Amino acid sequence: MHDQKLARAEEFQVFLKHLHTYDMLGVVIVGALYIEQELKKLCKSHMYDAEAIDQAKLTFDQWVHLSIAFGLTAKLKSSLKSFANVRNKYAHQLGYEITEKAMKDLVKSFDGEHRGFMHTSIRKTNVKLGLEAGKDFHDFDLTMRMLMVVTTLRGALVTANSQAVALKTTL
Repeated sequence: MHDQKLARAEEFQVFLKHLHTYDMLGVVIVGALYIEQELKKLCKSHMYDAEAIDQAKLTFDQWVHLSIAFGLTAKLKSSLKSFANVRNKYAHQLGYEITEKAMKDLVKSFDGEHRGFMHTSIRKTNVKLGLEAGKDFHDFDLTMRMLMVVTTLRGALVTANSQAVALKTTL
């Protein structure tokens, strides 16, 4: 158990350092890949033949719905879909730049628990990365706030995956 926690903590540090090297486009696109990977892990952990689902070529939206069907809290549905909309704009609209209003709308799509997590954990994350501490969420630039959006979504999915694995081992 301790080894698993240590491995997850090390994986999280790699994830943060990896994403922190990107500009906004990179954070959104690479972040979407990390999030989709966690959605797939969650779904596949419930399947008899997990590799068979890869042939279906599911979209991000379909992975979200399938994850909810397998037990992911529906509280994440709105924020996952809002993030996917931002990702699609970056992927399909040349020169798209997120606005302050679009970022506020994205953050508002989170339920209160996860929105609160974003606001408080940005300080802790910055300390771990050796960046400015003590600033409020809205004091950071849009890229750093997007990094926290991605981190919050991925963190919620990693937690859900851990809970699913723990539940399977107790059954």
